[in-house]
Order: sequence, then C-alpha cells, then structure tokens
Amino acid sequence: MKFFRDPTANDKSHINTLRFVIALLAFALLGVVTALIISAQEPETQRLSIPPEIRYGANVKTGEVYPWEIYNFAGMVNQLINNWQENGAVDYEKNLASYSALFTRRYLTQKYNDYKSKLSRGELEQRLRSTQALGHWTESEHCGAYSENCVKSLGSGRWQVWLDVSLKEHQITRGANSLPYLIKDEKIRVPVIVVYENDQPQYNPWGLKLDIELSDKIQTLGVSQ
Repeated sequence: MKFFRDPTANDKSHINTLRFVIALLAFALLGVVTALIISAQEPETQRLSIPPEIRYGANVKTGEVYPWEIYNFAGMVNQLINNWQENGAVDYEKNLASYSALFTRRYLTQKYNDYKSKLSRGELEQRLRSTQALGHWTESEHCGAYSENCVKSLGSGRWQVWLDVSLKEHQITRGANSLPYLIKDEKIRVPVIVVYENDQPQYNPWGLKLDIELSDKIQTLGVSQ
C-alpha cells in the first residue's frame, strides 16, 4: 500500500485497496457457491458396466445397462436365494428377507408362495441347497456363461434371461454321526425376467431386480456328468 503526504490521497488509496479486496472475496465466494450448486445437481455415483471380457478393450458409457450385466445379476441373485447352508426351512425365508431389495413385489410374492408350499409338503426341513452356473458345457446354445443369446430385451427396461445351472440338494439325517446325503442333482435352464427399477440405491447399487421366475418353462438339460 502506498502512503501519500496528502491525507485525502492517502484515504483514497486505502479505500481503493479495500474495494479490491472486497471484490476479490466476492468473486471467490461466487466461485464456491457455483461449485456447490453444480456438485448438488450431479449424481454422487455414476453407473459403469464392465464387460466380462476386456482383454481387447471395451467401449462403455456411464448410465448404460448392458446385457452381460443383466445376465451376471440374474445369476448372482439366483445363487443367493438358493443358498441354504443349514436348514432350508429357515434359510429360504431368511434369504428372501435379506435380499428383498433385489426383487420386485411380484417376485417376492411368487417366492414366498413357493416357500410356504414347500414347507407344507415337508420339502425344506433339514434340507441343504446350492446352485452354480454350468459354464461352457456345450459348444452352442448354452447359458451356463454369458452369451448374447441368453439375454433378450423386452423393451422399457425389461429383459428375459436364461440361466443354465447345476442345482443340488442334500438331506440332513437325525443321527449324530450321519452325513447329509444327496437327494437331488439337476442340470436345469431357468428363465427369469429382470427389470430396471432403481428405487433403493442404498441397498441395491445395480438398480436391477428380479421380477418373476418363469417356473413353468424351466427345462431339464441333458448334460453328462
């Protein structure tokens, strides 16, 4: 800051300096407010789907939902539901409650009805179950791993998915030294409908849900052991 012998000139210089400082602070404040507004309008996270095969690179866009993601999601959720590690009478219902954010109301109703039906017929007590994808079990028309033929777009954020899985069930016997024995070993193709319904991002980061299992169209596969 410069000082002048003339008191009036000295006051003017001081005032000009204050004006410059105030203008600088106002500009900085405006920048901060603008940044906060832009940040508030932008989503906290961006959807980015990574394809299962990226050795040769891949072009993806944020916000897009790709077929391989639909397939992987459906397969993952199918495994979660059918993972009964201790007792199907408890685990089946527990899984439906634990993963309810991954289901539509229709799918949840369908599976609860299936749970009650199996329970009444004695098909869950001391029953263990697990499923896993069959992988590339044949050279053509397989859905044990992702293939473009295994996901069909139905439009309006809906897809039909075919899952080729191995399903096994064991029964726990009451004897203290008895091991669970195998009672079911099936290779099946399970068609399900997946929808995009991003209403619970805090519990369902995929924004996808199983909508219904087409149980009347489940097929038994002729896969050699």
